[in-house]
Amino acid sequence: MKSLVICGKSRTGKTRLAHAVAEKLGYGVISTDFIRDSFRKVFPETGIKHGVGTDKERLTSFISVFMNKQHCATRRYVIEGPHLPPRLAHKYFSPDKFKIICLGTPTLTVEQAFNDIRKYDSANSYDDNTYDWTVDISDSELKDCLARWLAETKEWQKDCEELGILFIDTGINRQSKKDEFIKNLDEFLK
Repeated sequence: MKSLVICGKSRTGKTRLAHAVAEKLGYGVISTDFIRDSFRKVFPETGIKHGVGTDKERLTSFISVFMNKQHCATRRYVIEGPHLPPRLAHKYFSPDKFKIICLGTPTLTVEQAFNDIRKYDSANSYDDNTYDWTVDISDSELKDCLARWLAETKEWQKDCEELGILFIDTGINRQSKKDEFIKNLDEFLK
């Protein structure tokens, strides 16, 4: 079985899907958010930071090298995060070791995405994988982010079609789409 890379902008269901895959298959979960934050604190000169302007290519390259080394061991992983554009994931993650999917909400408007996020925002701890950082920003900041994310998601969807990467629109019926993916997971990861 292969490891899984889950691409997608923030709040598209990556983390919850990653943990569902991990639970079903016994995989480890690696969040690129934690790797990014570690680089930002320890090696700020790398240009890897939170928000616009982070060096996604450098971060994706590092994660792929790190994960290729990990893949040599017996354990498999789910790598998830918004810092892995599908084009870069396709470039850096070896298809004989990794399968790539991308989650996104290209069919939603900014207002629809905003309402969904605010409806499900959770300020629980990182420990139970339910903390949503969007609880910490204002409505106007979130809407500005969403305008950028939705535009990028449409580009990522096109990239996925071009590269043969599975793209799942999680804007509608997210839970049923997650359940369907989990149901067919063994076949997908062969």
